[in-house]
Amino acid sequence: MKRILFVGYRDPYHSSAGGYDKITNYPGADVLLDIDVPFGFIPMHQRGKVINTICLDIIARSRKDKYDIIHYFYGDMLLFPFHKVGGGKVVATIHMDLNQRVKLANEFIKTLQSLDGVISLSSKQKEELKRFGINSTFIPHGFNEPIFIKKDMKLDKDKINIVISGSNYRDEETMLSAINYCKENKPEVYFHLLGQSTIVKNRLLGYINSHCYPRLSDDEYYSLMSSCDYNFLPLTFATANNALLEAEFLGLRSILPKIPGIEDYAASEPINIFYSSNEDIERLFDELKKEVESKELKDYARRFLWSNIYPQLEIFFNSL
Repeated sequence: MKRILFVGYRDPYHSSAGGYDKITNYPGADVLLDIDVPFGFIPMHQRGKVINTICLDIIARSRKDKYDIIHYFYGDMLLFPFHKVGGGKVVATIHMDLNQRVKLANEFIKTLQSLDGVISLSSKQKEELKRFGINSTFIPHGFNEPIFIKKDMKLDKDKINIVISGSNYRDEETMLSAINYCKENKPEVYFHLLGQSTIVKNRLLGYINSHCYPRLSDDEYYSLMSSCDYNFLPLTFATANNALLEAEFLGLRSILPKIPGIEDYAASEPINIFYSSNEDIERLFDELKKEVESKELKDYARRFLWSNIYPQLEIFFNSL
């Protein structure tokens, strides 16, 4: 068995079942997290976090000779190129839009090119990496089946309840347009929004067909999602998306854009619903009816269980 060290962090915005850090449960692997090194107390997404990231990188490099593989499972945090001077292989998983990352630092491309292997989280992302001269392997994002205590979230069951979760790469204009359209034309639709920006919250003040929640416990979060009729996920970019995987594991149909990355994780129509324009959105919301939990969708989601992803990772590791 190969000696593997996973290096990264836990994103606090993810629910207990989600988050790519669950990769660290790979059988027999060791783990080095941001909280294990100096300045680990600095919260994610704060500017000073780079100090902690540098410390994490230095300590991980110092252990290179002790492992066959060092895997940066949030590879977008990589700062410096690796120089192949012995020791184990170094690989990374890339999550974000590479085009956006390159605008911030072209050196990031040199860093990725210096690695022994790269994992992409969608087939489209694999194509994009190839365009920058980086060969990668597409291995899907894994997920754990949500386990929670069902809470009464006091939803109006006569409404068509739609949940919208998260803000990263969200198409806010399309989202707000749909909410406004339903306010005027489909009053039986009610939107439940979580994790939204202050801008979105302010723009929805006074809307009687929507509610923005504060951060919920996992029991409340999953109870809300499972009590809704649909999950609405307007996106401008996608590799893996935790909100989509959560919905599928709960048997909740999603309303999704036809964009690359979504197809790798979303069950096809008619199980999920897809749109490609504002006209599509207006039409589909006009036609929406109350929905029930989909067993077919829950069965489809099981392919993304981490227990089904680990064998794919093993093949990748053995190929290096």
